[in-house]
This record gives sequence, C-alpha cells and structure tokens, in this order.
Amino acid sequence: AEMTVPQPVYEYIGPPKLVDWDQASLVKWRRAREQYEENIHERCEWTGEDYKAVVRSVRSAVDPDMMTFLATYEIGKDKSQITDEDIMVKAKERI
Repeated sequence: AEMTVPQPVYEYIGPPKLVDWDQASLVKWRRAREQYEENIHERCEWTGEDYKAVVRSVRSAVDPDMMTFLATYEIGKDKSQITDEDIMVKAKERI
C-alpha cells in the first residue's frame, strides 16, 4: 500500500487593519500587528517560506481614508510615497 503524506493546511493570516488613529486604537493595532508578524514567522519556520515574501506590508493594511489622513496631517507626504517605516514611526509617537 502506498503511504500518503497529509498536505499541510494553512489558515489565512491577514494583517490587522489600521482604521483609527486614537491612542487606544493604535495600542490595540500595534499588539495585533506584533501578533500577526509572530504568526507569520512561525508559519515560515514550519514551511520554509521566505518571511519577507509572505508578510503583508503595514501600508497594505491601512484603510484608504486613514492613508489620506496620514498623508495630509501626520506624515506630510504624498500617499504613494509613504513607507511602512513612516507609518510605524508616527504610530509609536502617538502611543
């Protein structure tokens, strides 16, 4: 009899959405983001996937209206120029 190896099942792990800019929301979002990144690291350890290829950017999880707000009032750059680092630095300043 031929042995079959069960295929791993991957749960979709999406990044937490950044939709509010008040301190309490940012604290919650940052914790959720850290948990998300930890989960992706763990998945990559098991699967051998490249973390950078799997993890979603902070930008990709920012609500479009929030991105407009950040560009206009917090970061002072065109939306297309805003980096993950820009967002994280401003979020840390608010917390």
